[in-house]
Amino acid sequence: MVGSLPYILIFLLIGCAGSDERWRTEYREAFRDKNFELAHELLEKGPYHEDDKSRLLYRMEKASLYFHQGDCEKAGHEFHQAKEESTRLRTISLSRKMGAFFTGDQNDDFRGSLFEQSYVYFYSALSHYQCHLKSGQRQELFRARADLLAWNQFFETLQRDYPFKTLYFNDVFAKFFAALVHEQIGSSQDRQIALQLYKDAYQISQVVPLQYQDYSAEADQFVAKIYDVLKDDGKYEQIDASVMGNQRLQDLQNKILYQRFMLAARIRPRELREDRKLFEQLSIEQQKQIREQKNSSLKVIIAENLLPPKQAKKIDLSLRAAFDENASGKQAALSAIGYVAMSAFAYNVLNIRPAMHQGVYVSSHGASYYGVNDFVTVAASEAGLGFEVFAWPNKISPGVGELAVYDEQAELVQTSPTVLVSALGSIAHRSAEENSTQRVLSQGTKFVLKHVIAMASAYTLYKTMSNSESSQAFAGVAALATYVSATRLLESAHRADTRYWSTLPHNLWYADLDLSPGEYKLYLSKDKQKNFLSNVTITDQSEILYWRH
Repeated sequence: MVGSLPYILIFLLIGCAGSDERWRTEYREAFRDKNFELAHELLEKGPYHEDDKSRLLYRMEKASLYFHQGDCEKAGHEFHQAKEESTRLRTISLSRKMGAFFTGDQNDDFRGSLFEQSYVYFYSALSHYQCHLKSGQRQELFRARADLLAWNQFFETLQRDYPFKTLYFNDVFAKFFAALVHEQIGSSQDRQIALQLYKDAYQISQVVPLQYQDYSAEADQFVAKIYDVLKDDGKYEQIDASVMGNQRLQDLQNKILYQRFMLAARIRPRELREDRKLFEQLSIEQQKQIREQKNSSLKVIIAENLLPPKQAKKIDLSLRAAFDENASGKQAALSAIGYVAMSAFAYNVLNIRPAMHQGVYVSSHGASYYGVNDFVTVAASEAGLGFEVFAWPNKISPGVGELAVYDEQAELVQTSPTVLVSALGSIAHRSAEENSTQRVLSQGTKFVLKHVIAMASAYTLYKTMSNSESSQAFAGVAALATYVSATRLLESAHRADTRYWSTLPHNLWYADLDLSPGEYKLYLSKDKQKNFLSNVTITDQSEILYWRH
């Protein structure tokens, strides 16, 4: 019975994985259809409800449901719990880590990717801002501001404690949204802070977005350049942003400059002269609006669809990774068997064939969190051992169209182009690529070595039993059984963890409008089709509104 436990565990893990995928599909469909009652029901019956290791994920999902159904008070409470849980998880549980070693990352605490942790602060701040719109209490504005200060601290911590280990070291949208909220608060100090935040957002936009395909067709080349800088003990500030951004990046930078100079014209007009070169990058119409102080009465953030599902990606590691000429201990013993002999045994007896989709050789020399292409070489012609990492498909968004405003008589009043302010889909994809690099370099060689140790045991049995030609067939079967038995649990322990915050949007878009007080209808207009967003009442006070499309 004890010997069968690994197989039972594997069966349960595989069964749970399929069940989780079906649950997530139903849950996301209910959310997409705005059937929040069903979504809550599914969440409470789902795999994360009473799972201690998925507590943060459960909080994220629950908070997201409350937020999107308009219950800002409950959303704010749940996001607060999520922030506290995320902070708690920074203290790693050794016992949980040991469990994850034997049964896989899915048995570890869900911490979320860095961008998932990051956007808890955004939605928490936005929840408080919506409570402000609902109640009129300025205290909610100050709570939103506190969340934004904490968001900024989050990135400062990344830059201080994780130097060169992540390219998600800042976010243009974090600065831009914080500037919008500080401007809404309206005190002299907050407006000065907002002005500086717009400047910071513009500076960051010169570098950070270039790593994302939504903003640059040369994103991969740019990331390779960043690796080269950081490998040489460089700093983020030394990165040469010499690749081309696309029109979406230009639109983003233009929108940041527009917001900056619109505010500067009110509180520090000399900047229009001192930064004349930047000011003149704006269109003549925009410059005129700034000089005439035609402030936007409505600022709209549009959440586009949902992130693509997180997936498991198979990587095949070469046997050669376990045969290092400088190896010692068990590796030296394995090297004594010989790479050629072991490869022939793996190929002819164990039937481990070359992987044609993606074969890589992991080197233990020069290991770094960056530059995986420098340390991993294609080895598709060699026997491959399966190793999983998670991946997010890189789906470039076609856009949501422009924002169109109609009055009560159904007459078109104004249109505004939408600007991509947060390419969450591309951020997720880059995050997964980064994780793959770290995981292959940190665990890949160990994974192969464990397989080869199991293979060596099978090889020894095979050589012992195959004294005669007639016994070779049986020896091969026995060796294969020995190897399979030893590696089943190992393979399950290296399955990718595909848990993720499944109700995050694919992208966030932004538009602003200068409207007279009154009643209006908002639509997204694209390809001669109109999609209704919402009715809106414009007053003398400007507002920031959020809609999911």
